[in-house]
Amino acid sequence: MKARSSSFVVAVVLSLPVLAWAQNSGSSDMHPVPMTPALKPSTSTSYKFIVAGDNRPAKAGDHQPKITQTILSAAKADGVNFIVWTGDTIVGLDSADPTGIGTQYSEFFALAATAGVPVFTAPGNHEMDVKVKGKDKDKDQLKEIGSEAMEKLYRHNMSLPDGAPIYGGFSYSNARFVLLNSEERPPANVVRSAPAVTDNKVNLDPGYVSQKQMDWLTKELAADKATTHVFVFMHHPVMPKTTSMGLNASNAAELMKMFGQYPNIDYVFASHEHLYWNPQSKDTSSPPDRKARSSPPIYLVSGGAGAPLDNRAFYNYLVVTVNGTSVQVEMKNLGN
Repeated sequence: MKARSSSFVVAVVLSLPVLAWAQNSGSSDMHPVPMTPALKPSTSTSYKFIVAGDNRPAKAGDHQPKITQTILSAAKADGVNFIVWTGDTIVGLDSADPTGIGTQYSEFFALAATAGVPVFTAPGNHEMDVKVKGKDKDKDQLKEIGSEAMEKLYRHNMSLPDGAPIYGGFSYSNARFVLLNSEERPPANVVRSAPAVTDNKVNLDPGYVSQKQMDWLTKELAADKATTHVFVFMHHPVMPKTTSMGLNASNAAELMKMFGQYPNIDYVFASHEHLYWNPQSKDTSSPPDRKARSSPPIYLVSGGAGAPLDNRAFYNYLVVTVNGTSVQVEMKNLGN
């Protein structure tokens, strides 16, 4: 495996245990969220991790949902090795007030710490966007836009250096875990998908992945060819239940083409939709096993970690069990 950039590593987390892990169990560009422990060195090719996303409270001032605590308690009880979150950990969005946003992050970090294992996260739209009023004929319509101020607050609260990319990966045992930022701010000339519109008439940003990140991802996946398993995580889904809730269409098409070139990419996890969805069968059936390396990766949406649910949805999270070359994913239905 190639030598990886250390741009994600901050001095405050370069403790001896992290350095030992980097030497004994592969390198890491990403570190767990504050208040959660460093990832311990792997001693086996059998391990478990949890995937969850969209736990943000219903509105600013609300505490973290009880269902989120249920998931974190299950992680501790089940003895998983770590957790990967796919964004929307805070309400954010309504304001880029540093104090209020900092309080929201701190509450999530403290709750995440109760699992007793490392928690990694990719950013969601609630971390990276703000809501603004439209202009002229759309003056009564709210819309999400990418916010430089929110991006800076994300870096500050996640202890990332100014200007560091908000994407990266980490290695564990026989696998590479790649976390993407599907919430980047596009150049003005980029053609984008139509926004989804929420029940309260807010135009949701369709997400965006920059060419710079795509170039990084191309090099990253090429460097991971010899790795047994690659798992990809992002907030906006490539294959959503509702088309308008997916990632910007041109980005999604490019990613699917890229992922299809690598037989070791087993699963691509996302959230954003507040539900569970199996795009392969186009329903809520259990996640399929990826038995043939010649088949495309399996795409899953799991956005039921505590945020207000979509219509007829249920709270949920995924448990991924790796045993050598085999991978099984179990969906946990927590009801509604």
